Amino acid sequence: MGTYDTKIEAQNKAIIYILGKYESLPSDGYHKVVYSFRDNLMGEPSKNALWYNKRDIKLGLEVDVNSGIACSWKEVSKSVLEQASKSKNGMVEIDSLSNRDQPTAQCL
Repeated sequence: MGTYDTKIEAQNKAIIYILGKYESLPSDGYHKVVYSFRDNLMGEPSKNALWYNKRDIKLGLEVDVNSGIACSWKEVSKSVLEQASKSKNGMVEIDSLSNRDQPTAQCL
């Protein structure tokens, strides 16, 4: 999807991307959106991914691309994505409006 200056900016763009593609997303599995960010001034940009399952209304966060989903949230409807897309920190908004599967500190 691209490289951004911060993780929050990259996650916000990924949420907006998922929302923009919402009607055409497959209903039988996850849709993966990979993004990079430069939060760390040394070395290569970090790569993360958001996974969205439209049928199960579930969002997953992969903090190390190709390692699998590390954190996930249930009940992430289109309405939740719309609210998150208007927030300065979309993932915090999603965390407050849905049900997470693990402690927040690991995910945000």
